[in-house]
Amino acid sequence: MASNFENVAYTVGWICADHMGFATARAMLDAQHGRPQTQHGLDDNTYTLGRIGPHNVVITCLSLGGRGTVGAALAASRLISSFPIIRFGLLVGTGGGIPTDEYDIRLGDVAVSAPNQTFGGVVQIDFGKATPRGFERTGSLNKPPRALMTAIQDVRANHFMGNSQTSRYLNELCAANTITADAYTYPGVQNDKFFSPDSLHQDPSRKSCTKCTGIKRRSRRKDTAPVIHYGTIASGNKIIRTA
Repeated sequence: MASNFENVAYTVGWICADHMGFATARAMLDAQHGRPQTQHGLDDNTYTLGRIGPHNVVITCLSLGGRGTVGAALAASRLISSFPIIRFGLLVGTGGGIPTDEYDIRLGDVAVSAPNQTFGGVVQIDFGKATPRGFERTGSLNKPPRALMTAIQDVRANHFMGNSQTSRYLNELCAANTITADAYTYPGVQNDKFFSPDSLHQDPSRKSCTKCTGIKRRSRRKDTAPVIHYGTIASGNKIIRTA
């Protein structure tokens, strides 16, 4: 279905890292507006248009093989060229969380970038210089817009008061997409394993952790609802697959 998107004010840009994120983003729309009839100039992104609550959203995905900061920058610049009144851009994807004494991160939790001390919310971990003393980070990224920062405070206040709607949205998502419901549900405590930093993956196919050792025991949570964590997100062109 095509859409005459020029007649609609799309103010939120949502960039996905892969096809799974693209499918999830589409499933979260309250209404779909289809796809734009034409692309402006050299824009070769593929878009899905729709609405979430009062916000008109344009969703796109990084190209196959085009991950990393360069691919994300290209997707964002082309999106803005076709939708010039975008107010906010969101990059949503899957990542690995690093649990600490402060952040008890589990499988299925959500991480939201937020400014912290000298960090603007996101750190490009491969941007810097190699020295005899080790790698030194140079430069910094800007903080998100003030409007988003105030919105995050509102969301955090709701969660603090026990008014999180995350579980309800997930249940509605699974009910509306029964074929792919397993992709959105918690895989069970038995699959939420936390390995020590010196543990090495034993299965060359990467499909199973049954032969891996060094599992650290953690206390069970009272429920399996996702917890939202706010802090610094590390990003870069290098995918890290080591403990």
